[in-house]
Amino acid sequence: MIAVMPKSKYTYKVPLLGNMPVSFRDAEPDSQELPIAHIDMDITERCNLACSYCFKGKLSGKPMGLETAKQAIKFLVWHSQNFKDLGLSLVGGEPLLAFDLLKEWLPWTRRYCEQRNKRLPICITTNGTLFTKEHHDFFRKWGIGLHLSFDGCPEVQNFHRKFRDGRGTAETIEKNLPLIFSCWRTIHARSTVTPETVDKLAESYKYFCKLGFLKVAFALDSSPKWNLQKYIEILKDQFRETLNYHWKYMKEKNQYFVLSPFDGYVRSLSKQRIHNAPCAAGNSSLLVDIHGFLWPCHRFSSSMRPHKNLILGNIWGGFNNRLRNAYISLKPDEDFVPACKKCKIRRLCYGGCIGANWQNNSNILKPNNCRAQIGLHKVFSELINKIRKTDQKFWDKYLNWLGRSK
Repeated sequence: MIAVMPKSKYTYKVPLLGNMPVSFRDAEPDSQELPIAHIDMDITERCNLACSYCFKGKLSGKPMGLETAKQAIKFLVWHSQNFKDLGLSLVGGEPLLAFDLLKEWLPWTRRYCEQRNKRLPICITTNGTLFTKEHHDFFRKWGIGLHLSFDGCPEVQNFHRKFRDGRGTAETIEKNLPLIFSCWRTIHARSTVTPETVDKLAESYKYFCKLGFLKVAFALDSSPKWNLQKYIEILKDQFRETLNYHWKYMKEKNQYFVLSPFDGYVRSLSKQRIHNAPCAAGNSSLLVDIHGFLWPCHRFSSSMRPHKNLILGNIWGGFNNRLRNAYISLKPDEDFVPACKKCKIRRLCYGGCIGANWQNNSNILKPNNCRAQIGLHKVFSELINKIRKTDQKFWDKYLNWLGRSK
């Protein structure tokens, strides 16, 4: 537990801000406004990789303490009010470097929630390089899900995602995949696409399919280079090739395979109305850092542009409900610059990641890569129109798969 400064019950020194004192006006969240149903947790600020695009900035190398981890779960359960289905995502750093904590804390967490009639799916985002039989057995026993940060074919994976001594990680990931699949067969390959590697996107998707992944999620990094037309054109060409292969692959296997950007776009077309908030940051989800401070999401708890006015509170007491209400009431259609209501493809990204907006523009209301998203919209629309004209029967089957996969 962080030592509270004597001058105020809800004033804390914040390590990420050089021990600057930050005060919170309220005792706790006003959960009647919007219950807190999900939290992310940075359970360690230690990592064995040195990814060049990492948005966490300089890591302290420190772990979260057991009592802080337990208090985070108590905080979630208490402030979830009548919600029975909660959520917990463990990030970092690399969470497997805090395995001693996980072994003691997660069984306690399971029992604590079950005794209070709360269902708590738990998922860990890992780089996969440290995965062993001990991890496999523990995660299977306690029903822990996995997401794998894996960028693509060896050339892509080794470009950005390297060990701290400079070695590439592709060979290690491939070696560990059979054990990872045997633990969680439907694990996502979560791939970060950068302007430097976008020309290998289609090759990477084929590589993921060859390895046996059932789910792939491509996400653009927050580079300002995505505003350059040359990278947008490469992105469009690569996604055209990827989507054509994806469609043929599903038909050949007669099986649904998740391709998150495209699936999300198709789902958005059937929505009757646009959601009010751009994402869950600060409203239905919060990030707990290793000291117990509450941030809008995992991107904000970074050494890159940290700010006292981004901290929502502390799990040991103290909260800023006025700040949280600002996130809850955020409307990209009205508040963003430019306003998303003027954009014909707002359903695709709805303003993008507000954390990336902050780190790149010092303004959560200024979207970061609108032009690239507009390019993706064009490619997705082209494919959908083509399929509806030439392959309606399989399109209907795909929509049925998509509906059942929610």
